[in-house]
Amino acid sequence: MSNGYDKLIRKYEQYKRDLPDIIEDNILKETAEELERKVKKRIFIDGLDVNGNTIGENYSTKPTVVKQDVFIKPSAFKGKKSMKLEYGYKELRDIQGLKTDKVNLNYSGELKSKLRVARSEKSIVIGIIDRINAEKAKKLEEKYQTKIFSFSQKEVESYLKNVVKKLKNIQRDYFYGR
Repeated sequence: MSNGYDKLIRKYEQYKRDLPDIIEDNILKETAEELERKVKKRIFIDGLDVNGNTIGENYSTKPTVVKQDVFIKPSAFKGKKSMKLEYGYKELRDIQGLKTDKVNLNYSGELKSKLRVARSEKSIVIGIIDRINAEKAKKLEEKYQTKIFSFSQKEVESYLKNVVKKLKNIQRDYFYGR
């Protein structure tokens, strides 16, 4: 004769077996992807460092000469071998239709695309997935003399709250079928 606890005990035993996959797939991966989106927005749209300060006030307006290979929109290049830009990097961005009102590190989109959630053997990580762009990120932090590609305290706290919330919701749904 069953006392009603048998079903709950079986459910709990199954939950213990399912928990590692639940944590990895339903909690860590989802929350890491949400954190990735927030970090990308902060850096590549809002132009903010980890402390919430602008990465840089403005782009360089120092005259420069550039070659066609630095253009992400080759049709904007007006020259034979090189092109003189009287207003420097700001002009380079402007003639290609990129924002120049604040430094936001979004140029070709390559660095942004290489900052992502990846799976390692036993964990889920967020980082820059190739050496070239990792070096680029390091040089940008040196140039602007601020931490950009780390997580802010606010982002970490939000991430942890999100993990706990998702875990509670999954436990509730698992045991009560919501």
